[in-house]
Amino acid sequence: MTSPPEEIIVECPNCKRWYEAWHRPSINRLIDNFSDEFIEKASTAICPYCNCKAALGIWLTNSVEQITIRVPQARFRRKSDRPLYALTLDHIDPTCRLSIMKVIRSITNLGLSDVKELLEHLPQILIEDRDQKKLESLKTTLEAAGAQVTIDYSSNQ
Repeated sequence: MTSPPEEIIVECPNCKRWYEAWHRPSINRLIDNFSDEFIEKASTAICPYCNCKAALGIWLTNSVEQITIRVPQARFRRKSDRPLYALTLDHIDPTCRLSIMKVIRSITNLGLSDVKELLEHLPQILIEDRDQKKLESLKTTLEAAGAQVTIDYSSNQ
């Protein structure tokens, strides 16, 4: 028996952008008698941005031979899972350093020395959260204080 396909979100190993794809986690090779071409198509995704092919992984059950697909392995998650967003501090205006430090301390509950050290090594992820609206609000607050901030999918999903 073959598992049904599920919609997933894939991070391209080449350009690091996220895109939607379909994935079939397992195939029973002997019962369904799939060709090697079908198995390769079912276990890879093609990035719509850079056209690179990425391996998603597939479990072949009852297979008599080993199939090797030589493409980079991609990270992916189910589309139904809520994404984890990261609020990244990219750059600060040196003239607004004090006001930015106050905002960061109120957001992160870090001490003064920790915030100073954080500002010396930019870019830095300040917060990871599943609530994108909350991060948009924090981004607006930081930008008003003089910081350059981005929100993106977290690399630690």
